[in-house]
Amino acid sequence: MILKAAPHLCPGKLHTAFVFSVPGRHEEKGSQPVAGATGTNLNNALAILHVRRPDLFESSEKYDYRITNAYHKPIWPKQNNGRSEATADEIKGPSNRDRVVRELEDCTLIVWCGKKAQHVERLVANRLARKIHIEVPHLSPRALWSLKVPPGSPSLEGATVYEARIELWVARVLEQCDRPVR
Repeated sequence: MILKAAPHLCPGKLHTAFVFSVPGRHEEKGSQPVAGATGTNLNNALAILHVRRPDLFESSEKYDYRITNAYHKPIWPKQNNGRSEATADEIKGPSNRDRVVRELEDCTLIVWCGKKAQHVERLVANRLARKIHIEVPHLSPRALWSLKVPPGSPSLEGATVYEARIELWVARVLEQCDRPVR
């Protein structure tokens, strides 16, 4: 199946995917996923992942990867009465689950970023067998700031607080890369 780019989806050229929660205002305006700060954070994380595990993360460019969302319709507070996330019912709808499976079925490694993405993962995992599934926090600024940087972490010495949090996120990805295929 040929996938077409949309605010919620970048088909990419690699067989590694990143799943986020929902496209927002920046994604709708730019007609591509992770167009705002989350996209910047993904670029910074990929720069590290590509160096440390080039066998799995073959590029440092985010749009070389499959990127999709737990829910496909753009949502942002001013447009949706203060709501910035899809509801559980929207995520678990049969057509949404089918869409997620279609968009990820040819990927071999799937990185589920955040609680909404991990919610849809639990709903479709049995239909996405024989893949490596990695669960990490979202890459939004808010989610990154919630990561606790251990005091005196030698690998983070000299890093800014922001860089340290990106490093922690990358470490969580790398810890799960060699899991058995499900």
